[in-house]
Amino acid sequence: MLALPWLNTSAFQLWVDHFAEAFPQSFNILVLDNGALHKANALQWPSHIVPVFLPPSSPERNPIERLWRDVKDKLADGVARTLDEVSTLTGHILQSYSQTALQSLTGYAYFVEAVTTAINKWIITI
Repeated sequence: MLALPWLNTSAFQLWVDHFAEAFPQSFNILVLDNGALHKANALQWPSHIVPVFLPPSSPERNPIERLWRDVKDKLADGVARTLDEVSTLTGHILQSYSQTALQSLTGYAYFVEAVTTAINKWIITI
């Protein structure tokens, strides 16, 4: 997770670069919506990261949406009076998830199967 004060292509490039450095030895598939910042021509994708775009207007297919729903539900239980407090509380909530909990929220069967298929096709072509 990388929290930045703005949401644009430059900020997303920082995130992509940070992600690439964190996982340099693995092939990584990023599932993204069709936000303009995700598809900007200026983006430079490292060779071990491949973006996969969801169909337009399909948040129900985006695994991250279930996580955000859960985070929002947990935020509703907290008391935050300022934006900084909301940001801090959100950070604590995100850090509290175990890998198992994240997999249960985001591991759609169709998604896992599609990723497995994509990886197998990629392995065959190299």
